[in-house]
Amino acid sequence: MNLIDALVLQSGTPTPAAEAQATLVEAILNILGNPVSIVTIIFGTLFIVASLGYFTYLTAGALVDLVLGDVMESPARRPPRQQ
Repeated sequence: MNLIDALVLQSGTPTPAAEAQATLVEAILNILGNPVSIVTIIFGTLFIVASLGYFTYLTAGALVDLVLGDVMESPARRPPRQQ
């Protein structure tokens, strides 16, 4: 018995929202029942988190450079004069 059948037995006729919710729950349970899907979800999540962290780091660096500008830069060193 699936979730939609259980909803029909409980209330007589399920609402469209209840059917959609039951379908979503069944889809999630089907995905989590497959080990390949779990590995794919984990690696996809890690990829998204890593890229988000990297671009956050780049953005923070650009903002610090924008705010501090030349304060952080040391004066340029000139090569010694040759005689």
